[in-house]
Amino acid sequence: MSLAGATALLLLSVATSSGGQPPPEVPSWSHQQVDPRPVDQIAQDGPGRPKKIDPNLIYFGNPRRYRRPAVLTLSLVFAQLPSYLELKGKGYGPADAEYWILLNKANARFNAALARVLEVEFHDLVVELGAMKFPPSVAPVDITDLVIAELKKG
Repeated sequence: MSLAGATALLLLSVATSSGGQPPPEVPSWSHQQVDPRPVDQIAQDGPGRPKKIDPNLIYFGNPRRYRRPAVLTLSLVFAQLPSYLELKGKGYGPADAEYWILLNKANARFNAALARVLEVEFHDLVVELGAMKFPPSVAPVDITDLVIAELKKG
């Protein structure tokens, strides 16, 4: 029997030996969850409906702790990346190995360009434009053009 098969068998026997009930040390999820965000950030999302930020739209930093936020439009940045344009032009999808190779190249170039911009322009948070509401006292800077200019440099 393979290691994976033995592991699956062990997990199955543990799950069935307790009659399908979780062990008593597993916490119950029926208790009320506490929102970890600052109160002023919850208030801006409306009463009773705090908005969660998609982690895929946070490119740098912590959305709970920031002083100088920035925003960018990723679709405009990726439109400047030859590997991404090739990926789209040839119609590759997640089932194709080429898709992942080209997407990794595009992501690496984007991350390098963003890092170079953040070395010059200090921002402790970078999110997708429109992904997060900011308090009226905080005005995020749009760094899309700076990242595109950095990509064109090489």
